[in-house]
Amino acid sequence: MRVLLLVNPFSSSVTARTRVVIRKALAGDHEVEMVETARRNHATRLARGAAADGVDVVVVLGGDGTVNEATNGLAGSSTALSVLPGGSTNVFARTLGFPNDPVEATAVTLEALEAGSIRRVGLGVANGRYFCFHVGVGFDAALVEQVEKRAGLKRWAGHALFMYAGLDTLDGDYQTFKGESGAYVREHFFNKDPRLAALVADYSDDRIWKLKRGGHDYLKLYAAYKAAMEHKGQPTVILAKTVKGWTLGSHFESRNSTHQMKKLTLEDLLAFRDRLQIPFTDDQIDAKLPPYYHPGPDHPHIKYMLDRRRELGGSLPYRQQNSRPL
Repeated sequence: MRVLLLVNPFSSSVTARTRVVIRKALAGDHEVEMVETARRNHATRLARGAAADGVDVVVVLGGDGTVNEATNGLAGSSTALSVLPGGSTNVFARTLGFPNDPVEATAVTLEALEAGSIRRVGLGVANGRYFCFHVGVGFDAALVEQVEKRAGLKRWAGHALFMYAGLDTLDGDYQTFKGESGAYVREHFFNKDPRLAALVADYSDDRIWKLKRGGHDYLKLYAAYKAAMEHKGQPTVILAKTVKGWTLGSHFESRNSTHQMKKLTLEDLLAFRDRLQIPFTDDQIDAKLPPYYHPGPDHPHIKYMLDRRRELGGSLPYRQQNSRPL
């Protein structure tokens, strides 16, 4: 077979000795050419050129980023891809069950080539790029972005760099924002980047405070699920960012203590009623025994929910109305 050994010399686990050993092992039974990447997206161009030239297999020695670039060059072609873990994390190689040592992984690749064990797999797409096994958003994406800003340290710091970047990009900040005020959110979120600050330059602090997270914005939720239902041929994932304890008042909302608190105070109940516009008077609300609200069987919301449930085959579990006499 014709094999292209595509090496990222900057990957944290790639050494000159490793490259020589792996190339020699592959060349025992195959025609091997070795190339090295020199810049971002270089692996995509090299892999695409190999596919156009009729190369049978592209073997990538590098990290997950190099694997992703090569995947985008090979997608839709008949050229196979194999990976040798050379990065700091090597999630894709580990997902496939490869040894974490690149030389040992080379032996697994050679066995697969000898057995003809090559199969086509599906790819995901995000922002116009293919991905092999997962796409990172939110905290994960922010973490990787912080790591990439210090890419020169990855070879030496390894996983410690990811830990440091995690401390610099705390997911808990989002909960803190909702536990503070609009002025706090402006200062500690929007003002961190001039492009974000410009988006809310004409917003009052109160308007910033009332901005909804995606999981609480009904228009965004509807648009997301509509797009997912209309998308065909691929699975769709919707990540709905929400606030812990949303609508439950200042003592619950966005606070870790929410997990231990069992009852709302009268103040919390009144705020809950006002926020959700539940038609109870102050006199009807008892903190010790809060009333339950049902809009009635003829309310359009109730009818809608029951209609959807009937379309799905009824409720589970369901109440058995008739029993057979014993």
